[in-house]
Amino acid sequence: MSSASGEIVFPQGMILPARALAVVRDEAREPYRKDFLMNHPRHIVRALAGMLAAGLMLTGCASPAGNETPSVGSSSATSASAAFDADASIEIGSLYEPSNLSNVDAGGQGVTEAFNGNVYESLIKLNDDGSLTNLLAEDYQVSDDGLTYTFTLREGITFHSGKELTSADVKASFERVTSEASQAARKSSYAVVESVATPDDRTVEFPLKNRSISFPYLMAYVWIVNPDLADAKTEADGTGPYVFDEWQRGSTLSIVRNDDYWGEPAKNARATFHYFTDASAESNALLTGEIDLVTTIQSPDALTAFEGNDDFQISEGTSTTKELLAFNDRVAPFDDARVRRAVYSAVDREKLLESIWAGRGQLIGSMVPPTDPWYEDLTSLNPYDPELSKQLLDEAGLADGFTFTVQTPNYDPHPA
Repeated sequence: MSSASGEIVFPQGMILPARALAVVRDEAREPYRKDFLMNHPRHIVRALAGMLAAGLMLTGCASPAGNETPSVGSSSATSASAAFDADASIEIGSLYEPSNLSNVDAGGQGVTEAFNGNVYESLIKLNDDGSLTNLLAEDYQVSDDGLTYTFTLREGITFHSGKELTSADVKASFERVTSEASQAARKSSYAVVESVATPDDRTVEFPLKNRSISFPYLMAYVWIVNPDLADAKTEADGTGPYVFDEWQRGSTLSIVRNDDYWGEPAKNARATFHYFTDASAESNALLTGEIDLVTTIQSPDALTAFEGNDDFQISEGTSTTKELLAFNDRVAPFDDARVRRAVYSAVDREKLLESIWAGRGQLIGSMVPPTDPWYEDLTSLNPYDPELSKQLLDEAGLADGFTFTVQTPNYDPHPA
């Protein structure tokens, strides 16, 4: 699903919650919600859940297979489009208010949720199935030696401010991510780039230090931001189908349709994110009609109030959210590989998945989700084996066992 279609996009882990859950109010306004694309593995629209940067389109009616969402170009999606109200305003519940509006200045998950694919776009689009398509880039070429990527920009694209997009803006946006001050999550991944060249206004060249199969994939995470923006923490100027409108800290953030968008116009006139600090309060707001959908759910148990309720629609989609067990191998006894393997062998991951996500997921055997191009199924390695665990601890001199502390995050999608 391309953000060029004007839909609202929600952004893009041992255990992978493989199905993202979404809940929307099924009422007169429901057709408008067909505009919402869950791009994150963990939104409940996730109207109570989350989805992958491969996403989920929210609908108020069942999809063809019951748990699959029709593509934008499908007949069911097309017929639904006819019911859209061009002046619709969507009210979205979220637990993730941004700390600022910049994705390189610790703006947090909330700014990605609201702006990715909506306000800001990239050269390349990461699709729901993990495939890549051109977005702001009309095309790109790779040199025979695999060391130079050359992107050609689409013509006629402008920022919301009216400034025409040029290769210089792409170069500045990339260097914004890789700068010393940047706090971008994937900053280190771009160290493979030797330099950035702009031979003309529509051409950007990225010579690499060594070959990188993931470079096009990584470019899907580089927002193209107008470098003339005075303060990216409080303002926004992108090329997307929605324009940043207003942010009332502690309350709401609104985006409105970009009537000059280069692609297919947005189908919704406005979307407002309502921020909650309590998941129960958010669910209650959905139940009472204060909001139309929610972007996150803390655990499948929270779906109880919506299951079997004809006023709501729960949709599911594949997620990239990962639950993993990591060891600090610089600290004893985890500096001993036998101890690490012993702990891992003592965990029944199938039961863990069932207890945490009620079976909505899959074991993946590593920290790489199946949608990534370098995924390899390693689930057969280090299976659950309590007897092997005891044997390994005995060999490591810890036959009587030992105690240690497991630190767990308390943010979604980690219910612990």
